[in-house]
Amino acid sequence: MTDFNRVFFDTAPFIYYLENDGDFYSKVEKLFIEDRKGDYVTSTITVGEYLTGAFKADDEQRASDFKSAIKNYDFEVVSINWDIAEEAARIRARFPGFKMIDSLQLAAARLTGCNAFVTNDMQLKQYSDVKVLVVDEMEK
Repeated sequence: MTDFNRVFFDTAPFIYYLENDGDFYSKVEKLFIEDRKGDYVTSTITVGEYLTGAFKADDEQRASDFKSAIKNYDFEVVSINWDIAEEAARIRARFPGFKMIDSLQLAAARLTGCNAFVTNDMQLKQYSDVKVLVVDEMEK
């Protein structure tokens, strides 16, 4: 991660780290703790996706842990605006197999100057305007 000065986190890395996912925890732990260099960014989409799972499970502690992680790791949380929505439409037009929500995340990353995007969605590696880092491919 030392090659990147602004890193955008999709929702999956938060799930793996905060919920101690056995398969991926050690990979993302490095991102949150050891390899921390530069700015960390996510979007209100990540907030909505993560908190939906916590609220569905009626798990206020999980919701609280997420909010604390955003604050403690000093994440910038980007709101989705017109420019991001328009860029997402351009991304979807280029990559029709991408879901709109993923296109919005990629657009948010690109338009906020991120040079890396952490996800576990292999399909998103087709996008090259931001370096897509897939958790499954990272070393422990």
